[in-house]
Amino acid sequence: MKTIQFYSLLFLTLLVSSFQFTFSQEVEILSLQHGEISATYAPAVLNRLIDNKVDTEYTFSGLPNEIVFKAHTTYVVKGMSFVSSTQSSDRDPSNVELAASLDGIEWDILRVTNLSFTERNQTRTISVTSNQPYQYFRLTIKSVALAEGAICSLSEWKLTGEEKLLANQPSDARAKAIDYNQVEISWRDLSGNEEAFEIQRSSNGEDYVSLANLSANTVSYIDETVGAASLYFYRVCSILNRARSIFSVSNPVVTPDFPSLTLLTQGRNFAVLDQYNTSPAGETVVCAFDDDVSTKFLSRNASVWIRIAFNEALVANRYCIISANDSPDRDPKAWRIEGSENGTRWTVLDTRTNQIFDKRFQKKFYEFENATAYQYYRLSVTGNNGSGMTQLADWLLYGDEPAGNDVINLATPSNFVVDNRAYHYVKLSWNDVANETAYRIERSEDGGNTFTYTYDIPANNTESHPYSLKPETDYVFKLYAVNGDNKSEPAIVSVTTAKKEFRDKFENYKLWILDEPATFNKVEEIGNTAFYVIEGYSKSDIDDLYYQFYAANWEHVFDCYGEELSDSLLHVLLIPMEEGGGLASIYDYRNADSFYSNMVYIKANKNWFKSRSESGYIYDVMSHELCHIVEGVGGGYNGSMFFPVWGDSKWAEILQYDTFAALKSPRATSWHREFTEGSNPSGGADYPDKNRVSYWYRDFFYPTYNLYGKTQMLKKFWKLQGQHYRQKNGSFQGNSSNPGGRGNLGELIHFWSAACGVDVKPFAVHAFGWNNQFETWLQQAKLDYPGLNYEDAPIDNSYVNICLNQGNISSNYNLRGITNLIDNNKNTYSTINQNTEIPVLSITYQSSVLAAVDKYVLSTRDNANPKSWRLYASNDNMTWTLLDEQNNPSFTANSFTKSLGQSAFAYQYYKFEFEFFEGSIKFTEIELWGIQHPSAPHGVKAKRLSESSVYVDWSCGIEEADHYVVERSRDGSHFEKIAETGRFDISYTDDNLEVGEYFYRIGVVYKNEQKDMVYSDVAYVNTEFSAIDEIRPIDADFHAVLNNINDYPENTMSVYSLTGQKVLELYHVDRSHINNLSRYLSQGVYILQVDINSDGGFSVKGKLKI
Repeated sequence: MKTIQFYSLLFLTLLVSSFQFTFSQEVEILSLQHGEISATYAPAVLNRLIDNKVDTEYTFSGLPNEIVFKAHTTYVVKGMSFVSSTQSSDRDPSNVELAASLDGIEWDILRVTNLSFTERNQTRTISVTSNQPYQYFRLTIKSVALAEGAICSLSEWKLTGEEKLLANQPSDARAKAIDYNQVEISWRDLSGNEEAFEIQRSSNGEDYVSLANLSANTVSYIDETVGAASLYFYRVCSILNRARSIFSVSNPVVTPDFPSLTLLTQGRNFAVLDQYNTSPAGETVVCAFDDDVSTKFLSRNASVWIRIAFNEALVANRYCIISANDSPDRDPKAWRIEGSENGTRWTVLDTRTNQIFDKRFQKKFYEFENATAYQYYRLSVTGNNGSGMTQLADWLLYGDEPAGNDVINLATPSNFVVDNRAYHYVKLSWNDVANETAYRIERSEDGGNTFTYTYDIPANNTESHPYSLKPETDYVFKLYAVNGDNKSEPAIVSVTTAKKEFRDKFENYKLWILDEPATFNKVEEIGNTAFYVIEGYSKSDIDDLYYQFYAANWEHVFDCYGEELSDSLLHVLLIPMEEGGGLASIYDYRNADSFYSNMVYIKANKNWFKSRSESGYIYDVMSHELCHIVEGVGGGYNGSMFFPVWGDSKWAEILQYDTFAALKSPRATSWHREFTEGSNPSGGADYPDKNRVSYWYRDFFYPTYNLYGKTQMLKKFWKLQGQHYRQKNGSFQGNSSNPGGRGNLGELIHFWSAACGVDVKPFAVHAFGWNNQFETWLQQAKLDYPGLNYEDAPIDNSYVNICLNQGNISSNYNLRGITNLIDNNKNTYSTINQNTEIPVLSITYQSSVLAAVDKYVLSTRDNANPKSWRLYASNDNMTWTLLDEQNNPSFTANSFTKSLGQSAFAYQYYKFEFEFFEGSIKFTEIELWGIQHPSAPHGVKAKRLSESSVYVDWSCGIEEADHYVVERSRDGSHFEKIAETGRFDISYTDDNLEVGEYFYRIGVVYKNEQKDMVYSDVAYVNTEFSAIDEIRPIDADFHAVLNNINDYPENTMSVYSLTGQKVLELYHVDRSHINNLSRYLSQGVYILQVDINSDGGFSVKGKLKI
């Protein structure tokens, strides 16, 4: 391995504030010289819109049309203008929106306006007010002058403003929970000239609020306003001249749970009171103390106090307030906690102001100094978020006290009744009682002589649904209200379950897929499956294949999920039709419309019922519909929590395969082939992310099913739902913030991981992509269901072709079909003919993660091979390390393979430079083989703090790292370990040094001990130099050229040491490169030369003393 730029690889500190030029001249922003433009519609003629010619026109069909201009630098927009076309005024744009962005992802709306032109080629000028520089500008044309028209024509769109550079974006923001009420945020300062930093926080990764503004050169902050057991995202930006840089976004962080203390109401009698006593029924002050987030206290006043009185004096020193289900404007924002010995004289114990609840049902814990026992405590809400009413779900007091042992008199639950629904299932219901913390139901199967089975029911429930009961059995149920060791007298009901049998017919039965009620006659009974055919048809109208398959299908499904499915009998209603397609649906045993029986009904063309094809509609639909019975009651409670997530139905695809495989049906093989083979197999869906196609079976369900237990894993998944998912009154309960009020993707992954025994998030990322919403759901699921346990995902140490990791490939040639080179298909290729103006062909692959490559393969066709080339690697796409060089090597069968040896360095960019000698090159595939290192350190910098102290920082991911190793050298060759840092730490201060030169590198130690350590690039510093930034011009035009470097795109910038050694070379330099020199140069003295290759050609030089 050969390093091309000596110390150009060493990222050292250089303050370049003198490169930050201020422009006051107003310029036109939109031109092809200043950036690139794209649009939703008619992009081929889009250049006409910004060519500064009123006689050319941009015409398109389709609304809304988003037109995006990406500038080479950043501008503050001051004005916008439009020139109408010569076409009909009906085609004039009417409603338009101007938005701007720093990154092309998050957009700020600058102006929305309605346009009206009275003449052709008329100019309309619109003012824009903004102080923030942006790089991306988006014009959305939403409508045209003609009502409901879709064709639009416009001659010119112009933006005017000032070029204004931003401070560099900070990097590597990361968050680490210190305690339940503290989070530390840290980041890298890469700007050197910022005036401040701004920290923002979010509870969902999307809606951020400003948290703090910090002074320049700050690299950490501690947030002491967080809640316990809560999820947060942070982001940080640098600020220069009141303008924000792009944000650096942290990892999500979850704070620890509140320290375990006694809830003071536990085991105690108490009385509660509120100031006004005007709350609506069901939302009284009692709800503030019931430890149930599904209830709430609502006051019709903005300010209100609520009080709790115990029978004894207790020491409270912590409390929790939980936000209610809706209306954030009603949340408490300011309050006092007070204690009293007599309920008259009050002592203020704690005061809070400006408190924000980031989400609904959020628990926020607080502690205060208190050693005095009070019998009365009061929460006085002094302000909320603007509503005339105040609400909260709970106010809970804690202290270092033992649980109470009061004799709590609990009323016997009243109106305890039983609904005898089926041979296997009954419904119990009762009226709620006060002060209970749970209910307990005891069951007898011998008429009440012995009670051998117990149901524990959470507080505030008023229903239970015992299932899987025995037929023709005398049951007695006792119901108790419970609080600690106290329980009420029992309420008692008895019932005799019905006989287990199929009915002979369903008479005058109404199904939603039929226009009129119909009669269904039983025509076949196989084991626990009975078949009914609509009157007018007979058993012979259905091929025997379906009877046998349906019965076997149900036998397998019930064998797996029988306890929760309760009803072992399946009723299949078949409806042949003379013509048309098919419909099917189900009822499960919780549904009165099926007489509390499991039922499938299928309506289809009569010819389909006679077909013996095992891949036909009738064959597949039965197995599909049984999946809905499983998801409807498979956890033992009513409701499919994940139907809004996997639709109708990605879940069915894997259970169908499981059933086919269990029955040894050839359909298993064909089913699997249909859903896995080809570039676009069956099962593609635009959910959970509407912007991509996700193959649930191929990329998520089948791989996890196949690796982690198959049928047993599926069974465990539904068992875990019944054991852990929140429920009330016998039905699963989602969260109001979830899709459809039910489950979400994060909860699905959490439960699926627990069923697999290992974190399956990597499979989900591969299958669905990932975003902050998915991450928020997953982290919240872990908080909501802490009882689900599984191992961390294994650290990836696989040897792969990194060109298949969804990175980007680019070239200095305009290559058609360039992605053919990384499509893993040697039947596709790209023919490359030499461009005499660009003698060296460059092809660069930007990996999606850093990777250590030890082998590459070049594949061609027709013996059209490159003759010589070099392979380089880089982490910044500017400074390159030579990995390999070849001169006229031999290809075998149109393929060349080269082993590079094990690499201790991971890179993100890999670049081939090919030289042409004759003819063309036909590449079919480029492969780079190695191990991916998403947590590899890179971009290390060393900054002199004093003659004896150096500050070292670096960039890295945190996903796979256990910790980092800091190594130091005096000669750049022999390194020794001087420190270890945690995976959240990205800096180290090296003290007590002698004056002189030092070299630093960072190594990563992985959680997976089998994964080899890789190192960062090397940083150099000389503690003899002082950190003074100074530019001393040699040529008079030096500053003028730098000021206007964007006007000279054909340029080369070279940086030399004082010994004449070139340490950095950049081509086609623009202002962004100059602004980022601090990332690429070390401390020292340099000569900077800029060669202009146009306008006759000239050069300028400047001297840099660092």
